[in-house]
Amino acid sequence: MMNSPNREATLACDGSFEVALTDLAALAALICQVPIALISLNSTERIWFQAPIDCNIDAIAREVRQTIALWTGDSCRVKTLLTQDKCSFVAAPILLSSRVPIGWLCLLDRTLLELDANQRNALQMLSSQVTAHWVNGVRKYQAEQALKQLQQALQTTQAQLIQAEKLSSLGEMIAGIAHEINNPLSFVHGNINYVNQYIQNLFELIDLYQKNYPQPGDEIQQFSQAIDFEFLTEDLPKSLISMKVGADRLQQIVLSLRNFARRDQDEKKLSDIHEGLDSTLTILQHRLKAADRIEVTKEYGEIPLIECHAEQLNQVFMNLIGNAIDSFDQSSNSVQRIRITTETVTHPAPAIIVRIRDTGNGMTADIRDRIFDPFFTTKPRGKGTGLGLAISHKIVVEEHGGSLKCWSEMGQGTEFSIELPLPATFVQPTIAARATSRPAA
Repeated sequence: MMNSPNREATLACDGSFEVALTDLAALAALICQVPIALISLNSTERIWFQAPIDCNIDAIAREVRQTIALWTGDSCRVKTLLTQDKCSFVAAPILLSSRVPIGWLCLLDRTLLELDANQRNALQMLSSQVTAHWVNGVRKYQAEQALKQLQQALQTTQAQLIQAEKLSSLGEMIAGIAHEINNPLSFVHGNINYVNQYIQNLFELIDLYQKNYPQPGDEIQQFSQAIDFEFLTEDLPKSLISMKVGADRLQQIVLSLRNFARRDQDEKKLSDIHEGLDSTLTILQHRLKAADRIEVTKEYGEIPLIECHAEQLNQVFMNLIGNAIDSFDQSSNSVQRIRITTETVTHPAPAIIVRIRDTGNGMTADIRDRIFDPFFTTKPRGKGTGLGLAISHKIVVEEHGGSLKCWSEMGQGTEFSIELPLPATFVQPTIAARATSRPAA
């Protein structure tokens, strides 16, 4: 049986269908020797007819519909139809295999219609042909729709595979770079403290020389003035402190890169959601600094470690926080804010909830309803693929059994809520709550 016959019958009426039904109406008029033959499909509100040009087919069709509405028989019957002049018609039901009438094949004449057995059989056969054309039209429509859906699914899958491959390659590249940087960085970082101690020892030795030899020679005095020895002794320790701070910062960046690009295996592993968020913010630091007056507030609650694919969730955080930065009006002089909160809930079911809220421009309801559709983007050409949120939704919902929801209004900002389910009973070490607020610049 065909699904949704009303909708599909309308859509199935393509050019070949039109021609076929018009020809069948003409053939019915010819065989039964009547001036008017028409085919009426209930679901399409369409009429295919064969009649003289001067016939008021619309008026006839209205009368036919009113009379057919009272039809109770399941075979050809003769009725008298009163319009402006007396006329009669014969109607044969057009039936599906379920015996559900989908329309009528009608013959009209101004005299009483009396069909012989052959004409009646021909009329029934022609009505069956109409059914066959209708079924074929619906099947063709269904096949075309299925093909379109398959093509769309194929296009989406290909794009997601390409995007996933890019992310995989990016992760491997980041992991490789982090590894290559980490080795020399560890050497530098580990030796800064020794260098600082050695320099302090040298300064102490120089102090001893000055105490024991308060009157250095002219050459020593000239060289001391040339290198501004007094400034050097004050500035060098400060430079070493700056180098230490820079090395610490580099180590943090490398750690964030390694955490972000961590290659997950097929099985999920216990991971720290806060660590993933912090790593993402570290990687996005250059964008936060490039955009003036962006303040990131972190309100971390006490949450357990969770079994997940950390690398995938880091991609979600990257997409959501990156979109928040994109949403800000760069011409605004006011402080723009991104607020990240985490909490554990137990009702209606145990879960970790991560909320990322921004004070950006917000979205209309139409855009909000489409943001998770593949290839949908409001960014200029070349600035976005339209896959970031679609992939994020897939990661959270399909890979982790959670939910990804969005709230947004124009001028009111946007909030994304990520809910990651926990076991019904979980006993895991908790991570200390942390709350910080910092300007990006």
